[in-house]
Amino acid sequence: MTKLTKENKQEIISLFDKKKDQLGSYSKVATFLNISEATLSQLRTDSYKVNGDSMWLEVAGKLNWKPYRNDHRQTWQIAETTDYKSVYKILADAKNKSLFLPISDLAGIGKSAPLKAISEAQQSNGMFYIRCWDWGKREFLENLCRNLGIDTGRGYKTPNDLIQMVIEFFQNRALLKPLLIIDEADKMKPAAKRILIAVYNECEDILSVVIAGTDSLEKEIKRGVKFQINGYDEIDSRFGRKYIKLIGCTLKDTMLICQANGLNDGGVVKEIFEECNPIRKILRVQNNDVTIRVITDIRRLKRLVQKYQMKVSQN
Repeated sequence: MTKLTKENKQEIISLFDKKKDQLGSYSKVATFLNISEATLSQLRTDSYKVNGDSMWLEVAGKLNWKPYRNDHRQTWQIAETTDYKSVYKILADAKNKSLFLPISDLAGIGKSAPLKAISEAQQSNGMFYIRCWDWGKREFLENLCRNLGIDTGRGYKTPNDLIQMVIEFFQNRALLKPLLIIDEADKMKPAAKRILIAVYNECEDILSVVIAGTDSLEKEIKRGVKFQINGYDEIDSRFGRKYIKLIGCTLKDTMLICQANGLNDGGVVKEIFEECNPIRKILRVQNNDVTIRVITDIRRLKRLVQKYQMKVSQN
C-alpha cells in the first residue's frame, strides 16, 4: 500500500476518537501516540501535510489499524474459538469482581490475539492493554504511563513518582471498574513485576489486572516463592497462586478459523489440522474425563492457512 485514501484516513481518525473515549482527552491520546497535540489536531482535521503519509502510518500502527481489514487475503481474521471465549470470560470475571488473574501457558497457544482483540473492542469500557518487552522497573513504568496517556512532564520523575501517577490514573476511573491487561508478562524483569504489589495494595477492589505469559511466567514466580526471592510470594498471593491454562485449538476451532479467513473446504481444514500435529489432552467435564485432540501452536496453524490462501488466490 503506497498511499492512504480519504476513507483510510477517516478510519484512523475514528480510532483517535475511540482512544479519546478510553483515555479521557485528546491530550492523553497525543501522549499515547508520542506526538504533539498540534500534530494530532492536524491529523484529526486532515490538514497534516508533512512527509506524505508517514506520520499517518506511524500513528495508525500504534492504534493497530490495518488496511484491507475486511479482505481475507490481506488481514488475519480472529475467530471466536473455544479459547477466545475462555479469554473473554477470564477478562469479564476479572473486571466484574476486580480480580488479579494470571494466564500462563505455552508459547503460541493463542493468548495474545484474543487479549488484544477484546481489549480493543472494549476500549471505552475501561480496558487497557500493554504488551511487554524485556523491561526493567523504569522502562515498564514509562511505557505503561505512555500507554495510559499519562503526561509525566519534563522534569525527572522517580519510579515512585511514576507508580503514584499510575495508581491515581486508575483510582480516578474507579466507576469504570478498570482492567489492565499485561501481555507477555514473562518478559518483565523481577523489579518490574514487583510494581504490581504496590498497584494491588492501592487499587484493591478498584482495579483488575490480567497478566499473561508463557509457561515460564508461572515457573519463575513459583521458583521465586520456593527460594524466598524478594516479592515473589506477594505476587503469587495477589494472583491467587493458581495459573490459568488454555485448551488449544480443536478441529471445530480450526474450522472456525479457516472459515473466518476464507477457507471453507472441509477436506482442506482437516489436512491443515493434521499438519499441525495435534496432541491429545484429557479434560474434566462434569466429573468425567474426556480426551480431545488439539493444536497447541496457533502460529503454525496461521502459516498453513495463509499458505492455502495463496494457493486459492493463484488458481
